[in-house]
Amino acid sequence: MSDDDDPPDVEPGPRSLEGVSLFEIESLDVYEWCPTPDASGPPEQVHVVVNVRGFPAPFVLRFKSPRTIGRFINNLRKHRDNVWPPQ
Repeated sequence: MSDDDDPPDVEPGPRSLEGVSLFEIESLDVYEWCPTPDASGPPEQVHVVVNVRGFPAPFVLRFKSPRTIGRFINNLRKHRDNVWPPQ
């Protein structure tokens, strides 16, 4: 974890997903994004593109700072280690 990242969220443990709609993810892709139409400029954001089976268009998670994506990554690591402890 770098100094620019937020630590993972503090949660008491697993939570129930009862009543939550679950969708089948066909693919996850990660891209650097820049505002120029031809993508020739310097990248300014990181996008995670989520293609969901049955939806006509992908969902896009846009990370606009090192801090927000760092927090996301740290939460993924925390939950990975909780589900599959390091050996």
